[in-house]
Order: sequence, then C-alpha cells, then structure tokens
Amino acid sequence: MRMPIKSIAVTGFLITALLISGCSDSKGERSDADFSSESSVLNLVSYYHSQPNGAALPNHCSIKTTEYEGETKLGNGVVYILNCDSEGNSTYDRLFALIPIEGEDKAYSLDVPLLQEENRENDIKKVISLLK
Repeated sequence: MRMPIKSIAVTGFLITALLISGCSDSKGERSDADFSSESSVLNLVSYYHSQPNGAALPNHCSIKTTEYEGETKLGNGVVYILNCDSEGNSTYDRLFALIPIEGEDKAYSLDVPLLQEENRENDIKKVISLLK
C-alpha cells in the first residue's frame, strides 16, 4: 500500500527537523535546537490496534508519564516518558512518541533520549511543539 503524499511530505519535514536539531553549532557546542547528546530516531513500526499502545513500545520499557495526547501533524498520537532497563540494575528515561497511521497497521514512532537532566523539560517541550 502506498503512503499518501501528505504523509510523505510531513515525514520529510519531521526527518529534516530532527536532523537539524541534532547538529551542533560551528564551535561544536550545544545549540538551542539540539534535543540531546544522542541521536533521535523516527521509525515506521507495526501497530496492533487491539493491543495496549499497539504493542509498539520498545522492549524492556514501561510508561512513566504521558506528556501529551492529541492531534499531531501526522494524526492523533501520544508522547510518553518511558523508563527503560539497561545493563545491570540501572534504568534511564527516554521520550517516545507514537502516532498510529489511520487505516493501517503501522505507526510512526519517535524515540528521543533524555540524557541531560538540566535540559529535560525544554527537550520535551521542543519535541511536542515539533509534532504539533
């Protein structure tokens, strides 16, 4: 099945915005548009409408908070803070957006690491603003 032109254009916009947001300024310092020190990932994933969260959450992660639920540029979606297990007994948080594609068994997922505590609230607001 072919993706509608509008979805392709919006997906291109989001990918471009994510690429720009991950770039440092010419001095190699964190710019205001930088979400974190790690890469953000936009994926197209399988989504099962009959399962909680479409069974699309990453393995070894649980929902810590719901940061946004509602309309996005790509359709209705939700933005979570996930608490994820890492090696050993430690955990870490990441921002995870899930936007099911209407009429399909697919969803867009956006995964953004939240590694810098001092920038966390700004990073969350920037991602939600980008999606809206």
